Amino acid sequence: GLKFDYTRTNAFRLQVTIPEHQASTALQLQLTNRVWTVNGGLAWQTNRAALHADISGGGWLPETMSATATNLVVPAETIGLKGYQALTGGFGVTWTNGQYHFTVNGDALPTVNNPLVPDRIQVDIAGQGNLGALAIERLTITTPSLRAHLSDPLAIDFAGRMLVPEAKLQVNADFTKESGLPFTGQLDGIVTAHPDLNSAINAGFDVHVDQFASQALKIDRINLSGALLWPELLVTNGSFS
Repeated sequence: GLKFDYTRTNAFRLQVTIPEHQASTALQLQLTNRVWTVNGGLAWQTNRAALHADISGGGWLPETMSATATNLVVPAETIGLKGYQALTGGFGVTWTNGQYHFTVNGDALPTVNNPLVPDRIQVDIAGQGNLGALAIERLTITTPSLRAHLSDPLAIDFAGRMLVPEAKLQVNADFTKESGLPFTGQLDGIVTAHPDLNSAINAGFDVHVDQFASQALKIDRINLSGALLWPELLVTNGSFS
């Protein structure tokens, strides 16, 4: 349902509810000294997110804005996490005078007595930017099959150019039969990106795969190194044992 209260000329209330999805939003707009202040929030099931913004007549972007949510609980079946308890976490986004900061975190524990899902799922991402560039300051993703960690901050502009001299992403993966892939094995690698005036992506890679096995092939160890110069992938070294 939709409710809109405009009984006052300098203040408005807007409320929207979607009962079938257990979702709702309520916003209050207040005009003071030619600045609109927005306060309110979003709700979904038991989760709440708080919203705030200050908007003047100088443009379509707010001078300040924030959206925060803590203690979020997302049912595992909603996002397809079989064998896990609910995903818990939160997020935060702030905007001040053309600069934004953001954080996202999440954690899901395996269900009790489930030997097929031995590890938890964790996500931790943080960064900042403006209308012309984005910087990922922290990125760690851990699942039973994949672990990725950004060891150095990565900054790019929206034309795809890197703004830092180097960024490294460490990746470890354990492909088991439970992952649903047509092969198994353990992957360990590092991707190192550098600025390049002639290519949108210039990233070197050094990858090792142990105990690779499929229906037609078994290899104890695979070593690959090379570079991705978009759109070309160059393999400079490869060995098998």
